[in-house]
Amino acid sequence: MKRFAPRLAKLAIVAVLLSPTAVGAQSGLLGSLLGNLPIVGPLVNNLLLPLVGSLLSTDLLQLVVSGEDRPVRAIVRGDVEAIQSAAARDGIRVLRVLDGLVVVEATPVVLNALQNVAGVLSISLDNIVSPTMSVSDRAMAADQARAGSGGLLGSLLGTPAVNGKGIAKDPVKAVSLFRISADAGDADGMYELGYCYDMGRGVRKDYAEAAKWVVKAIAAGSSFALKEMTTNFKNWETPFRVNVQKELATRGIYSGPTNGSFGQATLAALRKLSEGS
Repeated sequence: MKRFAPRLAKLAIVAVLLSPTAVGAQSGLLGSLLGNLPIVGPLVNNLLLPLVGSLLSTDLLQLVVSGEDRPVRAIVRGDVEAIQSAAARDGIRVLRVLDGLVVVEATPVVLNALQNVAGVLSISLDNIVSPTMSVSDRAMAADQARAGSGGLLGSLLGTPAVNGKGIAKDPVKAVSLFRISADAGDADGMYELGYCYDMGRGVRKDYAEAAKWVVKAIAAGSSFALKEMTTNFKNWETPFRVNVQKELATRGIYSGPTNGSFGQATLAALRKLSEGS
């Protein structure tokens, strides 16, 4: 308890500063500062976070001081083994383990205590950043990019953090991560998994599986997969194209020959699939 006392005292100070009364104050220096919205973020980051330690993200810190008692998803960065050991010891649910980070679920107070674990570098909320992806999903996408498979979340590939410079390619790991992404309903992950099956990258070459996942990607809304199949289909081998036609026939939107020749009937079926028909 002694080691937590100083931090609890600091948290009490922060709680007062972030309380609705303080935030809504119309007079005094603190009131004028907190009333000016653009300065709230820098104030919390530069003044309040140092009071309790710099390992918590601002949004997680606010949950701690507000007394939020519902479990939340969080990303704990640092020594993965140390984090997993602490999680097992404290009964914290581990959701996902990636390079250099562990995604866990626990109450803000329990997450705050992880600051005392040697090897923990930072703790932040695993916020939703798109309709189907959280921050840790993006981290998974970064792992995929580092593994050397291009295409998935291409907008991320140009950033130094995820462009794979100096990191060994691991196609087997890439396939396992693409599969997680695909199974979660991510259209880009479906396409990338199909591409890996088509190329035999990280998995045994399987045209039927490749076609299945590429067709699923189109159905799930991948404009890139649709473009590949309607514009660049000649770059894909005939056995793969035959299986694409079989997949379309199974879905009841194509009744032409399954010979790998993408004529107007095949292209029309692919476009119909993309429209959700």
